[in-house]
Amino acid sequence: MTSTKAIFRGRLSSFLFPRVYIIILAIMSIIIARLEFPWGSLPIGGDTFYPAIDPSILTHYSTAWNQWVDLGTNVPQVLAGPPLPELLILSLLQSVGPNISTMAYLFRIVLPQYSKQQVACMISGTVFLVNPSLVVDTFKSAWLLLPERALFPLFTGIFIEGCRKRSLRYSIGCGIITLFLFQTFPVGTAQYAVAAVLVVAGYLLVSTVRSQNRRQVLEFSFKHIAVAAAISILVNLYLLYPILVNLSSYSSTLSGFSLSRLALNASSTPFNAVRLLSYWGFYNGFAPYSSVYSSNIIVTLSTVALPGFAFGTMLVDKTKRVLGLLSITAIGIFLAKGNNEPFGQVFTALVSTPILKVFYIASTIIPFVVVFYSMLLPAFYQGVVRLSAGFSRLSRVSIMGATLVLLFSSLAIASWPLFTGDVSTNYLDPSQRGVTIPAEYSSLRQWLASNGGQYRTLLAYSPSTYISTTWGYQGATQLYHTYFTSPIVTGTGTPYSTETPLLSYVYGLQHFTTLRSNATITLGNSTNTPWQLHQEDQITIRPGIQNYSAINWRIQTKTIAFHQISYVLPSSQDWSKFDVMSVWISNESDISALRIGIMDSNNFVGWYDATSHLARSIGNWTQLILPLQDPDTSQYDAGNVTALWAESSSPQGSFQVSFTLFQVAKKTYDSTSWAKLLATAGVKWILQDQSLIEGSWNDYGILRNADAFKVAFSGGFLTLYSNQFSQNSVYAATEVEHVENLLQVVDSIVAAKFNPASTIFLIDSNESSMLTFGNSTVNLSVRGTQSAGYSVSGYSTGPFVLVLDQQFDSMWELITVNGPSPAHIEVDGYSNGWFIPAGKAFEYRLLYALEASSTIARSVSALALVASSLGLVLPLTRAQVLARRMSRLPKHIGKM
Repeated sequence: MTSTKAIFRGRLSSFLFPRVYIIILAIMSIIIARLEFPWGSLPIGGDTFYPAIDPSILTHYSTAWNQWVDLGTNVPQVLAGPPLPELLILSLLQSVGPNISTMAYLFRIVLPQYSKQQVACMISGTVFLVNPSLVVDTFKSAWLLLPERALFPLFTGIFIEGCRKRSLRYSIGCGIITLFLFQTFPVGTAQYAVAAVLVVAGYLLVSTVRSQNRRQVLEFSFKHIAVAAAISILVNLYLLYPILVNLSSYSSTLSGFSLSRLALNASSTPFNAVRLLSYWGFYNGFAPYSSVYSSNIIVTLSTVALPGFAFGTMLVDKTKRVLGLLSITAIGIFLAKGNNEPFGQVFTALVSTPILKVFYIASTIIPFVVVFYSMLLPAFYQGVVRLSAGFSRLSRVSIMGATLVLLFSSLAIASWPLFTGDVSTNYLDPSQRGVTIPAEYSSLRQWLASNGGQYRTLLAYSPSTYISTTWGYQGATQLYHTYFTSPIVTGTGTPYSTETPLLSYVYGLQHFTTLRSNATITLGNSTNTPWQLHQEDQITIRPGIQNYSAINWRIQTKTIAFHQISYVLPSSQDWSKFDVMSVWISNESDISALRIGIMDSNNFVGWYDATSHLARSIGNWTQLILPLQDPDTSQYDAGNVTALWAESSSPQGSFQVSFTLFQVAKKTYDSTSWAKLLATAGVKWILQDQSLIEGSWNDYGILRNADAFKVAFSGGFLTLYSNQFSQNSVYAATEVEHVENLLQVVDSIVAAKFNPASTIFLIDSNESSMLTFGNSTVNLSVRGTQSAGYSVSGYSTGPFVLVLDQQFDSMWELITVNGPSPAHIEVDGYSNGWFIPAGKAFEYRLLYALEASSTIARSVSALALVASSLGLVLPLTRAQVLARRMSRLPKHIGKM
């Protein structure tokens, strides 16, 4: 009688042996994942930053819908930050590798004649896991859209197998997988939605044409697609709902998106596309090892060998399936070459279609070409094996072995940075590989979680999409948004987002810079005599500000590209001990293309763009404050200044510019006004990160006023300051200041002794006339949270404005039981206000109109995911239980 141990061994062997390739691929995947993504490290570059999974970040993802963009938003966080599903699946893939066997599964489905060939399946998975497309942009590309890349073959395979077996259970699987395929809005969502539609439509077309019973095929296909689409809609409702709400905005943005960056496709030549090496970043200094791919003949030949093997399949396997794959691969490569010749205009025409604009960087098509390579290379191997069948055993084994060695060695050499770990090389410091977030950030995150409340934290730096640090990180400022659990203001929000005018004003420290009266030199003669003309323009003298004269420069339209004037100082001057130069320009001047220059004795000129240095406006004049040591373009010797210059592009028609009151001075900061303005934006904390290289301020003196800012946390290179003027998110304002534009805000704050807890300012608003205040007193009680809504009650002796420091959005509603809702206006340059016209007792409910429905959408997605998962698993469990019961029945039962 067979022992239990023998039975167990037999069953284990029968289960494992046909799946040895899965085990091998899983081990390889883990090894590659560790080489690409060492424990405790993070990508050193790129547009997105993905944190390692931990409970505090999970809480941040699941509860904070307003954390991801500056100064609040009406868009749920899932549209602006890395989505929760991606965080979960990426954390899993970091541990088990980015592929496992999804590609091998698709290979077995598309080419069923090779489904039992484990070596071929292993080749398929290996090509998908190790190929040149993963090394083109120092570390980040290996993880960009990783869950989508890993699961797209699984989605395709499940859909095709569902059609073949005519089982709606596969439809459920397809719907669930779209939770990860469509998660990265907007670009990733659109790319994989288009890819999924093409897969479904393409397979449906082929299967219908080839079937003898087309009606039956169409009937089931309709059910298959309908079930998959329904489940997909339900599990992705958390994403679809905010998209639909903002559809008009997204549509107009997409339609108006210009294809101005098609030049990035210059590296997507046919030669680079077929080698899977067409990504522009690979050729722009982001990969220190990129030169090897053009200078080393062995590496170059290895990259060429891959498409050679892929298209060589037509010589050893001429079945319709393989020829079809080859045709689709050729189309993919044609598209992946972008707008390069030949027929580059075809690509340009395609990506001009709104939904296809997400592919305008042609290298985004390469991951789909990799899918086809991953099926063609194992097909090539199996074709060689079949052709060698007539040879002797030794010859056959030799041919098979040589083919495997060629395939795997070509892959290894073409993708060598993955094996050596060079893929994580720091392109600014090649001695570094990967980076680890220093412990100081964790300490600050914990401190903010305990003490930060719901106040915003502003990063004190020069706003930029990308930053670099002394500890090796080079990437998006999204690092701060993602890592810290409190709201972070960085001036850019998510990469490439548009900042609000108020945010630009807050970060423009020239608005809060004044000249030290005891360290100021006025260049009186600079506006008393006409400047030297360098073109046929006109110069006159006119009255300026504060009884000073002004230079009036009238520019005539000519064919000359630039118009310039200059003023030579009476003698060479040393300005190296001064901080800034101040100049006033009349408000009627056209400064859109105006630049101010300072020239030294060697004729070097440092240029300043006028629009970047607007400081304040008084009457008909606007002040520019130019940092002497930091010109926008070019450099000069501030210790040996000889002349001033002005330059402007020639516009259509004539225009004029008037200058007055040139001064050089040492500066001082109005820290109090800056703190008060930050308070109106809900900023209580200001973070100074001394590890910043790219983005660091030259001078943090504005934070050194203890009456405005006090150190609340200090650890290593991180210092957190507390704003001494911060107030609650919801408050009552009983005073109003009217300004024509943001440039008048600082002077208005100073003149009126602005109190951010009770004062608002209105910018050139039609609502201004309706706001009249007396000496109102307001007793205000606020309960609740942003997500759940606020209950606002109290009593006022006169009119006031109820303020919510979230970005102005008509979806915010102040609901009252009796009477009409108060008028909703924009205050403080960005936030929500409601004018309460009469003194009385009041009770309101302050809600975001879409919050309840967004919560419902998220709940439906969660329930749909659970229900569909159970619907997928339970039938399998029942079938296994039934099979076990049947196996235990006596064998004679049922026999006659």
